[in-house]
Amino acid sequence: MKKYFYFLTLLAVLSFLSSCKKEYEMAPTPYKEITSFKIAYLNGQDSVEAILDGETIHIVWPGLTEWPIPETVKPKITVSHNAIISPASDAAISLEDGTSYTVTAQDGSSKTFKLKVTNGAILPAFMNEDAISLPAGGQASVSFSNLAADGSDVIYLVNDAKEEFKPIHVLQTPVGEIFFIADQPDGSGIPAGEYYVKAINKYQVPVVSSTKMVTITNKTALPYIYFNHTQPIEVKRGETFTVPIRNFGKKYGINRARFYYIDNESGYASFVTLTYIGTNAAFNEVSFQIPEDAPTGISLQSNQGLQIRPTFEGINMTTSNTAYYAHTIKIVE
Repeated sequence: MKKYFYFLTLLAVLSFLSSCKKEYEMAPTPYKEITSFKIAYLNGQDSVEAILDGETIHIVWPGLTEWPIPETVKPKITVSHNAIISPASDAAISLEDGTSYTVTAQDGSSKTFKLKVTNGAILPAFMNEDAISLPAGGQASVSFSNLAADGSDVIYLVNDAKEEFKPIHVLQTPVGEIFFIADQPDGSGIPAGEYYVKAINKYQVPVVSSTKMVTITNKTALPYIYFNHTQPIEVKRGETFTVPIRNFGKKYGINRARFYYIDNESGYASFVTLTYIGTNAAFNEVSFQIPEDAPTGISLQSNQGLQIRPTFEGINMTTSNTAYYAHTIKIVE
């Protein structure tokens, strides 16, 4: 009888322990956190690891000027034990503010996380904000650091009314200058007034000067050559060629024209003096003649390019250079 009592007691204890263990193992877990969030970049050579702060997934894209933020990415994500996440790890998502993830715990409760994306790209910075004053058609430059090597940075002139005008981008130099003409590409002009300068990089991130750097004056507009040819121009000694001009008219003339090129022997810039032939009836084209003794095999240089010294009512104006263009002008045999 005593042995039988001990047996029943032992059976009851084992049964209790077994039921406790079963209840512990089957209880749904409430955990619903993101524990790791990584995005591959540089063709998988490296990864960007998110900063997880409460319900925010902070992504700081690396500061590499030549590496744009992609539109979509496939993050690798880990979550709490027994939890699931939607969208799933390795699923393509839009890399932008507000993109959301939902983590659902085993017990059915859920938590939503949202992306906050910071562009860590190196932005253009003004080297100085020296005042620039020029008439319509005049040329000037703004100095920057951190310009993109591919020349993709763009500048705008912005007035107090927040109106933006895109000047003609003439040239970007390796040392960080953007040269521009005080006119818009379509020739519609930029009103006289004072302007802030806004630079925008390829990521569409703006940087604005703290002062009104540029003043467009009411002085007589300066004529300038505006290239628009769609293929290279080849011209022989003694021949003439015609190019578009803006801000020209009856009272204007050209008393000097130079064709700048790089001398193959010295490696330095040199020039050929052209003969100004005249303008058309609409005053929107001018023609020049190549001298008979001009060197051949030379192309318009990418800095000073085609230079003219216009006159107004017989008085010399500031020289104007039309520099780099996608299609050159070449003097041939």
